[in-house]
Amino acid sequence: MNVRPFLKLSFVVFAVGFILSRALAQGQVYEAPLFSVQFPTGAEVRPPTVDRDSDSATYIYAAKLPHHGYAHIYLNEFNQCCVEDGDHFEVKYSISRLKSHFAPGASASPITPATLGGLRGYQQTIRGQVSGGSGLPYLLRWRIAVSRDRKHVWIIETTAPSEQELSEQVSEAFFNSLRIK
Repeated sequence: MNVRPFLKLSFVVFAVGFILSRALAQGQVYEAPLFSVQFPTGAEVRPPTVDRDSDSATYIYAAKLPHHGYAHIYLNEFNQCCVEDGDHFEVKYSISRLKSHFAPGASASPITPATLGGLRGYQQTIRGQVSGGSGLPYLLRWRIAVSRDRKHVWIIETTAPSEQELSEQVSEAFFNSLRIK
């Protein structure tokens, strides 16, 4: 009996199983027309939604993470080049998130330079309590960048009640996995 073909087949099965287990352990890759991203392990990716008006469209890609976390990608697409250098989307986004998601007293890290999908952008972490009086803790991390053609604003964020439910390393891996096509 020749054992060599059996060993080759066993090796191939092992290799395929190993690769699949690594892919599942690291999360799932999501392909969209303008980007790909690897959502964190256990993410339940929801169908994208679109909010349109006469000047732009906002595409929202959301995933529910294990426990109480979420991962979002917001892609704002303008009909024509309208994002100016001085628009400071990062400051506007930070202020809007603080007002809409957090009770007074939240702490926000400084907005610092970052890279998102190969684009120069900004990042921030905000910690506090959920707005609305529940008193529950809330942690939000985001990155934002404007495309070179000035027609797209990319925002990627993660939210969770605590660092234990969604670590900085998991958020960073998600942010760094974004590939703009």
